[in-house]
Amino acid sequence: MIHLNPGAEGIRSIFVRLRTRSGLNVERLRSTEVNAESLESLPMVQRYIHATGSSSHEAVVKIVTQSAEQLEPTDLVIADAALALGFFTQHPGAQDLYAEDLGLRRIALVKHWAELHELLGVKNPVAPPSVRMLRTTRESQALGKLAELCAVESLLRSASEEPEESVQLPVFRDQNSAVVFGAAVTDLIFVVDRIPGTGQAADVTSFEKHLGGKGLNHAVATARLGIPTRLISAVGDDEEARAIVNFLHKEQVETNLIKIVPFAKTPVTGLVVTRDQGTAALGWKNEKQVRLDPADLRNEALHRSLRSARVVLITCELPVETIRGVLSIVKKLERKPIVILNLSPLPEQPQAFYDHLSLVDYLIGGEHEIRGFLPESAPDTPFDDLAKQLHLLGVEGICEIKAFSCRVRTSQWNRDIPGFPTAMRDAPGTRCVFGAALADRLMKTNNDMQQQDWEWATAAMAATQSVGSVPDAMPTPEKIERILRVSEMSQS
Repeated sequence: MIHLNPGAEGIRSIFVRLRTRSGLNVERLRSTEVNAESLESLPMVQRYIHATGSSSHEAVVKIVTQSAEQLEPTDLVIADAALALGFFTQHPGAQDLYAEDLGLRRIALVKHWAELHELLGVKNPVAPPSVRMLRTTRESQALGKLAELCAVESLLRSASEEPEESVQLPVFRDQNSAVVFGAAVTDLIFVVDRIPGTGQAADVTSFEKHLGGKGLNHAVATARLGIPTRLISAVGDDEEARAIVNFLHKEQVETNLIKIVPFAKTPVTGLVVTRDQGTAALGWKNEKQVRLDPADLRNEALHRSLRSARVVLITCELPVETIRGVLSIVKKLERKPIVILNLSPLPEQPQAFYDHLSLVDYLIGGEHEIRGFLPESAPDTPFDDLAKQLHLLGVEGICEIKAFSCRVRTSQWNRDIPGFPTAMRDAPGTRCVFGAALADRLMKTNNDMQQQDWEWATAAMAATQSVGSVPDAMPTPEKIERILRVSEMSQS
């Protein structure tokens, strides 16, 4: 016998009735005779509707799917098949897993039981239940646990008056996914004719307020290249935070692991930009309040994301101990993802990373960051010697970014990739889009980069030329291909 609180019992009853036929989806909720008012009235659902303008049916599907991700793996796969939530749409057996008929979904679940658990990081799951056991007990148990999560999570959020985590997306189970660790902030952009020196002033020709942060920029750039992407970050409890999460939602970036700190203000970065894109930055991190701590990494959903990720991109906006914590988790994974570390902003204690650098596949940075990352090297040490020192510390590849060009040093490649013709000297988002493009090429080539792949990633930087919102300048594959075509035509 399953004993649930009254609110959860009502929700479980709705799930049990909805599992028949096509499961839980917007069309079913629109046409069903099942009274789903208990789901539609959940505080999380109402906040989602208020923040996004979604219909109540769309909000229910989003919030239930988000809650299901918190289930233990076995309960997750059972609830997923029962309600046809779509966690495993990339699986070869997805057609039967999400069939219109519940009986077919049950048969497919039993058939693919071990494979689905393995996608969740479980190598030796319990024996699969029979179809009869699913029908009589196991589905009801799993749906009861999901109902408890929906009810309790809503009550907790309502009681604590936490901000509206309103734009969460369903988890993806794509083996070619990316997880980004970094900051999401508000950018204040001042466009000037020249960047003033000490004691000097400059007139501001225009001022704009946009969203930014290297973590957010990386995530948007990666998602625009068609890679399923999740951002793990921390923001405050204000309108800026809600704007960030809503923007990421529109860009198809997963946001359900973004930490929202109650009563705190979201960090701000001031960017001073010249018309030809010379840049300078001032950052207010509010790091005493808004930061990802190692304790935040003790999250099963976060660990599942890392287990399913093909690439992990990390920016040095995070505290050193948190980055070490992420790399420690990566070290324990059975299938290690490709790890790309953006050295900006340069950490104060780079030596704290040295014992974890064998887990980093590629370092990205400008000359200042790469030299600063090896502070005991002589100021005139050639770049190739710096690269060798980093190779000895365990890094596979070093990518030095200067304006729109790149120098690459790996065990296989020693290349200087010239920049493509540009109208500007630099752009704030170049390293972020290079990291995203590198991730894209590494996945598509199975980590076997060729000359044309490095050129593609370099061309991506030229596609970011813009004065204004950095994430809005992140290119699509079509824009990158156009840069390459125009360059080829000019050389012919």
